[in-house]
Amino acid sequence: MKTIKKVAGVLCIALFLLVTGCGDQAGNGSDTDLRIPDEAFLKYGEEYTDIVELARINDSVWVHTSYYEIGGVLRPHNGLVVLTNSGLVLVNAPWTGNQMDSLDKLVIEQFNSRFTDAIVTDVAAEYTGGLRCLKEKDIRLTCLDRVAQNVVEIGLIEPDTVLDGDEACITYGDVDFEIFFPGAGYSDNNTIVWIDEYNLLYAGNLVKEYGASSLGNSRVSRAWPDSLTNILSRYDSIEIVVPGRGQWGDASLIDYTLGLFEE
Repeated sequence: MKTIKKVAGVLCIALFLLVTGCGDQAGNGSDTDLRIPDEAFLKYGEEYTDIVELARINDSVWVHTSYYEIGGVLRPHNGLVVLTNSGLVLVNAPWTGNQMDSLDKLVIEQFNSRFTDAIVTDVAAEYTGGLRCLKEKDIRLTCLDRVAQNVVEIGLIEPDTVLDGDEACITYGDVDFEIFFPGAGYSDNNTIVWIDEYNLLYAGNLVKEYGASSLGNSRVSRAWPDSLTNILSRYDSIEIVVPGRGQWGDASLIDYTLGLFEE
């Protein structure tokens, strides 16, 4: 990974002291309680309105997927579940509150642990249901300031931790997360999450899945290709890229998305 600017380093140190001091607040957070499921795919719920799926990337990182009907078509939405020695960290919530309930029950049942914290990378009014449940579940919400402004504007819960600038590092337990805004693309505030320990990038809707034939956004930003190039320039060891929809892949997913601008 490219060198993080000094402001991110300062945030890493300060936030490490803050977070590790109260990491077990949500309960069932220690590594002695944590259980790793044998299965690579888990599912909870009966109808798409409450179904959530978990797919293993490795023992410590899983992709959660939920579905929402838009225009008669079910749209998937990916986020992450990351295991740390102080509890589970959620990267983006499922579409709806019912799906967030299902995910909460699933991780308690399968991992014998609970979410302590959540990182939100982008906010749109149509999928805020899951986010609205975080406070009642004692899950602390973290995001960059540009995302926090949107959270407040659309009437969501106020974030617990707001990080200034376009890049910051925060540590939960034994895992470091870098949150970065590479520039506008799918939206004006689409941030990404880099987990250096696993060479893993959660790219959200900035990156399209293999097989996508279009960018799927009528308000495509002219800066989108530059934002993708910024990601490739910043991270030179990407092994896993998780898009906002569809199957994850490697860094070639970013090149694939860049190719869609040429069509």
